[in-house]
Amino acid sequence: MGRKVSLRSRLHDAAQSHPAALWRLPQVLAVYPVSPAALWAAVRTGKFPQPIKLSSRVTVWRSAEVVAWLEKAGSEPISCGSMPEGTERHG
Repeated sequence: MGRKVSLRSRLHDAAQSHPAALWRLPQVLAVYPVSPAALWAAVRTGKFPQPIKLSSRVTVWRSAEVVAWLEKAGSEPISCGSMPEGTERHG
């Protein structure tokens, strides 16, 4: 029986082996589980890497930038200021 590997771990490994990969919002939230609103608030305030707008309906992040940010931040929750502590994480 193989070891169960989390999605977060698989995405982190993928970003390391393919640093030019582009992630959509679901992939970013898989490695950093906050609400979409909390993530966008962090982007607006400069606390999270800026995304790339590919079209009017497609926004992506460079996987290597997200992983580097997570490693530097130590995977701590993003503080949005206006949200009560603990509400920005998905259950």
